[in-house]
Amino acid sequence: MKRVLFVSYAFLPQLSPESIQTSRYAKFLPRYGWEPYIVCANEESTLVEFIDKSMLSLLPPNIKRIKVRSFEPRILIMALGRLLPISLKLPDNKIGWYRPACKKSLALLKREQFDMIHSWAMPLISNLVGLKLKKETGLPWVAHFSDPWVDSPYCHYGRLDGYINRKLEREVMGGADAIVFVSEETRQLVMKKYAPEMGKKSVVIPHCYDPELVSLFPPSLKNSKLTFTYTGSFYGIRTPLPLFKAIGNLLTKQPEIQNFINIQIVGKLRKDYQDAILNLGIEKVVSAVGTVLYLKSLEYIQNADVLLLVDAPAEGPSVFLPLKLIEYAAFKKPILGITPLEGTSASLIKRLGGMVISPEDISGIEEAILTFYQKWKTGSLSDYSYSDNDIKAYNAMNTTKTLAELFDSVC
Repeated sequence: MKRVLFVSYAFLPQLSPESIQTSRYAKFLPRYGWEPYIVCANEESTLVEFIDKSMLSLLPPNIKRIKVRSFEPRILIMALGRLLPISLKLPDNKIGWYRPACKKSLALLKREQFDMIHSWAMPLISNLVGLKLKKETGLPWVAHFSDPWVDSPYCHYGRLDGYINRKLEREVMGGADAIVFVSEETRQLVMKKYAPEMGKKSVVIPHCYDPELVSLFPPSLKNSKLTFTYTGSFYGIRTPLPLFKAIGNLLTKQPEIQNFINIQIVGKLRKDYQDAILNLGIEKVVSAVGTVLYLKSLEYIQNADVLLLVDAPAEGPSVFLPLKLIEYAAFKKPILGITPLEGTSASLIKRLGGMVISPEDISGIEEAILTFYQKWKTGSLSDYSYSDNDIKAYNAMNTTKTLAELFDSVC
């Protein structure tokens, strides 16, 4: 059994897409000859909003987890953010984890025998820790990116912090022996500014679902109303308002439909969005469930009739692949994607027979909801079904095998 030092700020019991993904690789890597030692942030010292200790039951009992305290005093970070906004963008507000993680990891590498290092971003700070470990030890290193870095449309850098982050990204790209992206669109966006030789060491391994976990959920019962479910929160320029406005328009034209449609938002919903539900008069249709435990969120997915993906508008094709979309696919339910018409998510949803509507097309969203309603009334929602073969590329056992093969080749 070869050993990999798996550096990831995010890990269970933090409740985040990154912690869920890293736990899946930690679970399946030993099946392919790799024993992971996880260096992660001690959740009690972080600003992570949601902790779900029930998720620890998803980990193998003998998992090697090294928790490192992170220096993240909320008041100090808020003060720095006001006095020196650049401090939160070098590369992110997890910078207080860098030194403790490097110190603990280097001590472990000196004490134990390891074959390689793998760092997982997001957050980006994990890859800076990986870069430091590579420089200090010379071990083979694979850097992972769930999202773009300086090319992300969600990041708006000034002149100085933009320069520093571009420099840091170049160092990570140059120092890594291999670079992993979760979509081909992300890989092309990030690597187009580098020499072709640099691009040759980049690969795509998408987000994954755990088939063993999905199998634990029994088939859902028939709902008395057509139930649309969205899981997760809204942040940045990603907003549910186009969906809410479309529902408001639909109820104005066909008020009786409120007796037959239920839309659930499973996750934290900001007060202004809750106010919008009341102001638009759609509270009989739209309900905010709030944040729930992870396994409970999967239960909501299993019991839905249609699953909702809501993305932000984009000037060109969207490069993002949300984990929730992969988990939606695992449960083989119809998907309505309110997402840019071209891009990673749109391609997958179309391939699975779902519907894709632009976030800027409110009338289109309204028509899509009606289409699903008509299908539900006639019992023909099964027209959108797909098989395990259609989503095998996202099966955690397959993606982990690919990652293990990459480790083998790098070593």
